[in-house]
Amino acid sequence: EQTAPVTPQRYEDGMIMLLDFIDFTEMTVSREPGELISELNDIFSAFDRIVKMFGCKRDKTMGDACMAVAGLPEPGPDHAADMARVALRIRLYLSIGVTLPMPALEITASASPQIR
Repeated sequence: EQTAPVTPQRYEDGMIMLLDFIDFTEMTVSREPGELISELNDIFSAFDRIVKMFGCKRDKTMGDACMAVAGLPEPGPDHAADMARVALRIRLYLSIGVTLPMPALEITASASPQIR
């Protein structure tokens, strides 16, 4: 599939958050593949719902990691608080909503300015 080149743009307001499971690759060795994929699908679907709930957007899923943005491309008055709410709700979901024990989750956030 051919795609056109993208011209990077600078955004003065915005936030990017990356969620990544620590030592996920090691965990895959000891799990049944279908069960693991099903659990990841449930987690990523919940992530999508939570992100939308707080007016943010899921940008990408890369293996066991997800990226979300807030205040991009249109700035929002509370984008940092919205992203913090997403992170807290994801942690809550993982503490009560998953059936398989999952590795620790690393949440990294970056505030403006952003280049996308």
